[in-house]
Amino acid sequence: MTVQRSYLAVGDAQVHLRSTGPVDGVPVLLLHQVPSSGAMFEAIMAPLAALGYRATALDLPGYGMSDPIGDLPSLDDYAALVTAVLDQLDIPATHVIGHHTGAGVALALARALPDRVGALALWGVPLIEGDLSVELATEAAPDFTADYATALAASWTTWWGLCDASTAPHVVPRNIAEVLLSDLHRPDGHRAVGREDTVALVSAVTNPVLAMCGSNEMLHDETVASIEVFPNATLADIRDLGIDAFDVAPDELTALMHDFFTTSTN
Repeated sequence: MTVQRSYLAVGDAQVHLRSTGPVDGVPVLLLHQVPSSGAMFEAIMAPLAALGYRATALDLPGYGMSDPIGDLPSLDDYAALVTAVLDQLDIPATHVIGHHTGAGVALALARALPDRVGALALWGVPLIEGDLSVELATEAAPDFTADYATALAASWTTWWGLCDASTAPHVVPRNIAEVLLSDLHRPDGHRAVGREDTVALVSAVTNPVLAMCGSNEMLHDETVASIEVFPNATLADIRDLGIDAFDVAPDELTALMHDFFTTSTN
């Protein structure tokens, strides 16, 4: 089934969406890491549609093709925009798939409006504390000078090292393009996570949570630790998958999430 792209106006911001699946299918919302976009979920959107889901992946404000919503948005600000999108799409409740910062936004949504969320499937739970929290909260915006190409080349090398050899030629160019699209808003999502009390956030979410990671996931330890903080969570520690898990194993992860959504909400 073809992925349809569209825009919604939320206040002064244009929000870019990718949607697929039967219009009367079970809603599932996909929230990406930053500075990526909803494009990171395209590999699982067709499998989700085949299982009867109406999958919607939005570009968070300031990323992909969506407008920013200010200079220092919080996770609650992102969650409020997501809520406005759900309202415009006439979706009263939805399962949510989140990745890294997108997982943080999903948790903020579930904390604020638990009745709007069914179950959550989160890859890389951002249970961030200490020095890493400070690092994210104070992440600097890019410095666009004649030397910026050097920093961009370093980002390419970093991403290549994080990705599986089978997906790097596809994922790395996509990620670098998304870095450029995010412009000076590149650190916004990380700053939002860094400023959040993520232990309190995780402990406040009572919806069923599937906390997913693999041995190559940079937030592996945080995801495993989150199981002791969530009131209602299941851990899926999946072999050697990493940051590009949805590109590496789309069918495997879709089946896992479908089983969780089906059994946790019956």
